Amino acid sequence: MTDPHPKPTVKLPWLRLLAKLAPEVFSLFGVFVWGWSFFPIIYLFWWELLLGGLFKRIGARLWRKQNWISVTQHQAEKIAFKVLLFVCFVYFIFIFIGLGIAIPGSVEESIENLQVAFFRDYYFNIAFLLVVFMEIYALSSAYREALAEPPIPIDLPFTTVQGANPFNSDLVVMHLTLIFGVGSSVMLRIYSEDHPALKEIHADRVLICIFVSIKAIPLIYKYIKEEIMQ
Repeated sequence: MTDPHPKPTVKLPWLRLLAKLAPEVFSLFGVFVWGWSFFPIIYLFWWELLLGGLFKRIGARLWRKQNWISVTQHQAEKIAFKVLLFVCFVYFIFIFIGLGIAIPGSVEESIENLQVAFFRDYYFNIAFLLVVFMEIYALSSAYREALAEPPIPIDLPFTTVQGANPFNSDLVVMHLTLIFGVGSSVMLRIYSEDHPALKEIHADRVLICIFVSIKAIPLIYKYIKEEIMQ
């Protein structure tokens, strides 16, 4: 007998990987085509983290309503989101005041950074909207997959749920990436004054490429581990 309400069978995890990598590709495009400095790249990454946490929180609420996660898991996700908000607030002050205003070598560059920060830069706004769109797509595709194969809620002890751990892998990657990005930007600014050759070889672009790679590699590794090696 045919099921009158068949469940969707959509399962395209590789599209979610492309969605996660799209901002990295767009960042490289901004560097080599529009001449972006470190600030728009790191500021965009900051928004990726914040929006990623926000949509993950929205997803947790949807999953809980469908009884796809346990109460313990839902509470853990709530705590993880609060931790992320605090960390993002601290990094916002560090990025906005330090990298956006204090570190730039000219008033003109500081003004450009402020325009980016307050969404007055057309190209950065496109990148920001891309991040929002990709997060919406990732959440909707994950929801469709959950409808096809409903997850089984796991009622584990609260302390063992990874989402409640403020030092999980996502936050560790965020710390290392931002420290590298901001630190290399500062060092490049200092050494460029005494070594003009660094500007001639576009050392800033090399460092930004390394920065983007540090962001992208964990995403690719997570995809391979969860989707291919299962």
